[in-house]
Amino acid sequence: MTYLNLLKACAGALDVGAAQRTLTRMLDNDLLPMPEHFHFLLTACVRDIAVGHAAGRPSAERLEQDDETLSVALSVPESMRALGLRVDEKTLDLVVAAHTHSFRASPSLNLLRTLFA
Repeated sequence: MTYLNLLKACAGALDVGAAQRTLTRMLDNDLLPMPEHFHFLLTACVRDIAVGHAAGRPSAERLEQDDETLSVALSVPESMRALGLRVDEKTLDLVVAAHTHSFRASPSLNLLRTLFA
């Protein structure tokens, strides 16, 4: 099984933590992730938030989990840049989608301003 397939499974299971650990394992094994690897981490973030809000008004516990998930999503472009990867349109779309699903668009708008200032 490839790392990309593991990340696809993490995204399907809404497991942001497992996706993060998979990317860390890649780096620990001196394997450079590609943008697609980060896309699946972000997909896990988006799906986790969307499913958490689909049932109606989220609980305080759910909002706290969203904060952690959004923090992960916001860190992805910086991590990609640190690895010398180009932050592509799909990455930005997924970061914005995560914030839109949680009804908090301003952090991603601030990120866009810093990336394109």
